[in-house]
Amino acid sequence: MGPEAAFYLRQTDREEHSREQPEPSALFVAGDEPEAKRVALELAAELRFRAEDAGSLANAKPLEGMVKVWLALARQHGRTVVFAISDG
Repeated sequence: MGPEAAFYLRQTDREEHSREQPEPSALFVAGDEPEAKRVALELAAELRFRAEDAGSLANAKPLEGMVKVWLALARQHGRTVVFAISDG
């Protein structure tokens, strides 16, 4: 995937982790090319993430900042820390 879409994955055992958490892990996709973003969102959904459209590629930099937060939390709580979105 080129610069058209930013696709953020994190390291975890998806099979084991998906059984442990009530909400699927959120995965944010930012991009300016609709087709590239569509493919990235579909791939994320196939991998059992809650695929979220994070807007334009201009949002990629703030998403990268979220990785720093995740890393800090993972140091405290282990690799299974995830970002999740609650509907309720």
